[in-house]
Amino acid sequence: MRWRQELKSGNALVEHYVRTDYKLIEAKAQLDLLNELVDAFYDDMIKLKEVIVEQRENDQKEFTKRMVDILQYKEIVKWLQQPKIREAFCDGTNKAKVLNKEEMTLLKSLREMINPRISSYNYEKIWKRVLRDAAKLGMKLDSDEDERAIGIIINLNLLK
Repeated sequence: MRWRQELKSGNALVEHYVRTDYKLIEAKAQLDLLNELVDAFYDDMIKLKEVIVEQRENDQKEFTKRMVDILQYKEIVKWLQQPKIREAFCDGTNKAKVLNKEEMTLLKSLREMINPRISSYNYEKIWKRVLRDAAKLGMKLDSDEDERAIGIIINLNLLK
């Protein structure tokens, strides 16, 4: 009887070892799969980083190229502001090529884009805002509501 109990307990122990071994094999397989996924993720991240660095370099090169172009255009516009040079291009003197009306219009629009000037409408709008703010400040001084207004007026006078 005792040997039957030992055999049953031995069989139970063997079954337990077999189940545990199977679970360990499954866990190891899952860990191996996770390691492969992590490796693939890191490889993808390295490739992505390389692509991002390459894109940034390309963007910087493109930006530099555009800035050089803009500076060259600005220099051309600056030179064309001088009356002698503008006349030379309009009249064709000193072996300068005569610009047609379309080219002159393009140069003028380029000048406006590079050196915008304030239109009279915007100037009036800004001036009205300044006058309104000055009037409010004057009312505060008159009614003595805010002592800081005096400091602002003094600072404005010092800035002149």
